[in-house]
Amino acid sequence: MPTMDGYEATKIIRKTHSTPIIALTAHANDENIEECLAAGMNSYLCKPYRQAQLVQIVEKFLGKPEPDET
Repeated sequence: MPTMDGYEATKIIRKTHSTPIIALTAHANDENIEECLAAGMNSYLCKPYRQAQLVQIVEKFLGKPEPDET
């Protein structure tokens, strides 16, 4: 983003909203993941990702039940 990064944007959003925020990041090390969660993001997805992974995370926050693994 030109004027702020995702961490700063999340902190601002968190002041007034509880909307789920999912980080899309190319950096998947533990430090980056912890920084995302500490900033107030609810989850993260590492690039490159599959559409099914994104759908699964979004459905989790929409309250849709996960399919049985039987």
